[in-house]
Amino acid sequence: MKKIAIGLALAISVIVALTATQPTDYTIEKSIEINKPVSSIFSKVADYKIWPLWSPWLAKDPAMIITYAPQTIGVGARQDWISKTEGTGFQIVTEFIENKKLASELTFTAPWEGKAFASFSFEAIADDKTKVIWTMIGKNNSVVDKFFYMILGINKMIADDMASGLNSLSKLN
Repeated sequence: MKKIAIGLALAISVIVALTATQPTDYTIEKSIEINKPVSSIFSKVADYKIWPLWSPWLAKDPAMIITYAPQTIGVGARQDWISKTEGTGFQIVTEFIENKKLASELTFTAPWEGKAFASFSFEAIADDKTKVIWTMIGKNNSVVDKFFYMILGINKMIADDMASGLNSLSKLN
C-alpha cells in the first residue's frame, strides 16, 4: 500500500511539474501562398458571412449555429457561434485595413471561458499571388488552463485547424 501511495504521489508531482512548465502566453501561426490576387483572398476573410465556406471549425461541426450582427465587415463586425463539439463564443473585428490586415478578439463562453486574439495579414507576392498569415495569440491564465493545453495538445490542434482553414480558403474561387 505504501508503494502505491509513493507511486501516486510521484506521478502527481510529475504532472504538476510538467504543467508548471507550460507557457502562460501562446502564439500560433500558420501561413499559405495562394495563387490569387490579394483583393480576392481578403474579401473572403473580411466578410463573416463567407467564413462558412472555409472555416475549419464549421467543417468539424456542420451543425454549428452561427449568427451575425447587422455588420459583418469592418471594425465592429461580429459573429457568434454555438457548437456541441467546438464550443460557444463570439468574435469581433478590432482592426481592418483593406487588403492588408484583419484582427479580431475571440471570446469563448462554453465549455470554458477565455479570450484570444486572431489576425490575418495579407501580402502581395505578385499580381496574382498572395501570402496569408493567420496568427492566434492567447493566455493560459490558470494551472487548469495549462494542464488542458498540455494534455490535449491544444497548440497542435489549433495549428492543424488553421492550416486546414487556409487550405480551404485557397480553393475558393
